[in-house]
Amino acid sequence: EVDYDGNAPLHLAVIQDDIECMMPLLKSSGAAKVLTTKNRKGRTPYDLAKATSTRLCVERGMKALHMVVKKRERIV
Repeated sequence: EVDYDGNAPLHLAVIQDDIECMMPLLKSSGAAKVLTTKNRKGRTPYDLAKATSTRLCVERGMKALHMVVKKRERIV
């Protein structure tokens, strides 16, 4: 679910610099969707995180997602 600005929970956690909220979202089964969801301004959580101290946390989530995608591509 998203707010009026199209921000998903991970967007909001990044905006508020709340790593405790981010970690379960990044580890969830829906992490791929969460990490690639764009808000109304076309920004993903990673885009928002680039300018904050949460950047490394979100980058780790993106790397994990990339590894899952690569693994799935090898299986198909």
